[in-house]
Amino acid sequence: RKGGSGAARGKGGGAGSWQERATFSAELGAEKGWGEIAVLCHSAKLSSVVKHSVWVSEKASVEDLSIAYLFGIDDGLVVCEVPGKGFTSCFLLTTVEDGDSVGPINQKAYMGKNVWQVINKGTDKLHAYWAPSSRFWAVVGGNMNAGPALEACKEIVRRGLD
Repeated sequence: RKGGSGAARGKGGGAGSWQERATFSAELGAEKGWGEIAVLCHSAKLSSVVKHSVWVSEKASVEDLSIAYLFGIDDGLVVCEVPGKGFTSCFLLTTVEDGDSVGPINQKAYMGKNVWQVINKGTDKLHAYWAPSSRFWAVVGGNMNAGPALEACKEIVRRGLD
């Protein structure tokens, strides 16, 4: 699934488990009228693929978007467990090309917010940066440590141990 896609179905939009949020096809996203967001990866530690596509519904949360991105990457480190904080994404998602100039949209405080409240409606591109070396590492700490995001992280860790 290199360069694969992920779907952020969104709370209230028929989504339930993290599996439902991460499983779909691009055709389904287009059929449902979801918006496609290109996530440009700026770190080989995250992925060897430069561009990933994520589809988001009107009701998608930042958590949904993050889960979709987690499962769109299959060759890098996307999540880690930080002592005292729990599961944390190893990526920062930003709206600008300079990853250290603006805070990430996937900071812990924003995970439950609607994607379109955090980024401008019509945005079709985000940027992913390696989080552990960023000045914003503290604000993403523990961002994947609850609810469906936690379950998704446990599954990724389980797959890595198999």
